[in-house]
Amino acid sequence: MKIKLIILLITIITFINIISAAFIFFNIQIVQAPETTITMDILEVDSNKAVVKTIMNVYNPNNFEIITKNLRIVTTTIDGTEISQADAKGGLIKPFENKTYSSISTVRYEGRNPENLKSKITGEIGIKTWFIEKTLPLSVNVITSIGELLSNLVSPDINIKVGFGEITQKQVNMNFSIDIYNPNNFNLSIKDIVIEINNDLDILVGSLILPDTDIIAKQDTSIKGNGSIIIEALNADELIVDMNANIIGHIAGYSKTIPFALKTTILVPDLEELFPSTFSTDAVIRSDYSFTFFGLKSDITFELRNPNNIEFKIKDITVEVFRVDKNTKRKVSEGTIESGVLKPNNVTILKGSLVIPYRKIFIPPFGGKIIPEWLEVAIRANITVQGLNNYFWVGMIGYQDFHILKKDKAYKDPEIIDWM
Repeated sequence: MKIKLIILLITIITFINIISAAFIFFNIQIVQAPETTITMDILEVDSNKAVVKTIMNVYNPNNFEIITKNLRIVTTTIDGTEISQADAKGGLIKPFENKTYSSISTVRYEGRNPENLKSKITGEIGIKTWFIEKTLPLSVNVITSIGELLSNLVSPDINIKVGFGEITQKQVNMNFSIDIYNPNNFNLSIKDIVIEINNDLDILVGSLILPDTDIIAKQDTSIKGNGSIIIEALNADELIVDMNANIIGHIAGYSKTIPFALKTTILVPDLEELFPSTFSTDAVIRSDYSFTFFGLKSDITFELRNPNNIEFKIKDITVEVFRVDKNTKRKVSEGTIESGVLKPNNVTILKGSLVIPYRKIFIPPFGGKIIPEWLEVAIRANITVQGLNNYFWVGMIGYQDFHILKKDKAYKDPEIIDWM
């Protein structure tokens, strides 16, 4: 009896499987391929590689369970070069439900453009019931884009420092220091660097080409360079510095170039800052006195030696004479000296004269002597380089011992105290 029961059960199960198998073979032809979506998330990127998380979302559009097996996603460039591969085990997917598979892989683009990639999904799809399973090959091509990877390129932080150097008759030497910080996780290169300098009238007054430079990820670097501007550029209040270059991001083995431009302004320093001590010890004041009907006439000789290789203009030269008695000083006369040109490495003599009224020089202050102890001579002038409209102010104070009443008319050259 038991044997007959067992045989009956086996017969029923076999019949059921035959019916199921027939159903499977009949319906396998009408199985709708699952709807598959692929996304790629960039987890990490540097100059040599990118770590990519590939997510595959599979939707079962059938009204019965399907099975997926041996899923593999191979991503290639347009020219067919494989750059990544990800595997997923697969499994059962219930009717009208989604199942998500993910895998992490390393991507190297080896110089190929990753803007548009092709991902191919291979594996098996089918129906399984009881002990019988039927699958068919699966092959789906998907065009993917990971332009987001390239959008991660952030322009470097750039700071331009400019210094003024030696001045010649035609130009002003300049030194440049460009400090660059790379905020990216991958290396950058900066190439084709051109710096143009314009004045406030948008006229080009100088330019500079700097060497190509590599910038390590998350690090600073500095580019040094020298250039010049024409001397007339100093007539402006400020100069405009235009920097243009190409920034190249080295991302996971692929290089992307973006144009870069930076504009900044620099103030033109005052001329006295560029000539801090031009005439500090190269001027002499001399004065010869004679009696006239209106007063004591002073013929002033202003002798200047220009030790530079630049020609200067000097104008608006004023002279003031003071009577000095111990700690008392009062102005007794003033006048002017002719303008002139100071030739390079040469001595220039300029002359002028003034009259000191007798009442101012021979009427002493209370308690003082008739003859003053000293005469203080102060000279002020405006000086500039030929070709410039801007002047800088200089001044000199000298003292002359007052011995004009002596027969030998002995004089003492003035001591140059200071330029102001």
